[in-house]
Amino acid sequence: MAPSAAAAPYKLFNARAMNGDFSNWDGWEFRSEWSKSLMMLDLPRWRGEHDKVTILGEQGLGDEIAYASCLPEMIVRLGHDNVVLECQDRLISVMERSFRIQCLPRRNLDVARDGYVAALGDIPRFFRKDLAHFPGLPYLKPDPAKVEFWRKWLNEKGSGPYIGVAWEARQGRLDVASLVGALQGFCLISLQYGDFTPPEGVIVPPLDPIKDFADQINLIAALDRVVSLPMTVVHVAGALGVPCDVILLPWLEGFEDTQDRLDWSFGRVCPWYKSVNIHRSLDGWKTAQPRKQGVSRRKTG
Repeated sequence: MAPSAAAAPYKLFNARAMNGDFSNWDGWEFRSEWSKSLMMLDLPRWRGEHDKVTILGEQGLGDEIAYASCLPEMIVRLGHDNVVLECQDRLISVMERSFRIQCLPRRNLDVARDGYVAALGDIPRFFRKDLAHFPGLPYLKPDPAKVEFWRKWLNEKGSGPYIGVAWEARQGRLDVASLVGALQGFCLISLQYGDFTPPEGVIVPPLDPIKDFADQINLIAALDRVVSLPMTVVHVAGALGVPCDVILLPWLEGFEDTQDRLDWSFGRVCPWYKSVNIHRSLDGWKTAQPRKQGVSRRKTG
């Protein structure tokens, strides 16, 4: 199908999904050049057969984490030994621990594989036909020993509750001073990646959020809450069951131009995670900001 012909069904799917309609996934297969390339290859595509299937991870870390919420259903249908996941290296340890399946680093599409193949992003069309089919429950399992390490580290930094914050993403940048001011009285932990000057009142943990992403998952598991723009840390928090507030902003000039790529993960609802709440503006979030009393979900001692 020509690119122009693929654009319309893809955008129609996004429009439906943003309104919570998942009855028809037609068009989702045109989501990226990677998925279009997969369709062009002569590989045995999985259509629900009870046989071994290699699932090919795709897109970004957040996408792979979201689509992985369908793996439990795959495992129930096929068994642990018949599901193999190819994903980013940084996800291998947490995926193996969470699902007890074999995980491999991403490989070229044309590498020979046993049995069938399926794109990780295509799995939801088999199991998510309605909003009611999104369980929204935690499914990632952090490393217990490392979570305990981060809990002790947090306790050394001050009294909780402990809130992870991230303020810049593809969508734009939050007014950090306003964010910090609204969370005055909490212990704020940076989850931001990239080069930045730490805002006053925000503690930067001793890890690289990109290189040490697997350990950042353990840190987020130790937090009481996350406040962020739409980015990977939101998917991590949701997949762990950590309460999370997502703040949406208008697309801003100077940031990545993705206005033609609707992100239905944060549409009318966030179907993936029950612990994630969506706010349409910074001011809208402030009216529903977490209060110190009742926000903690764990003992801090």
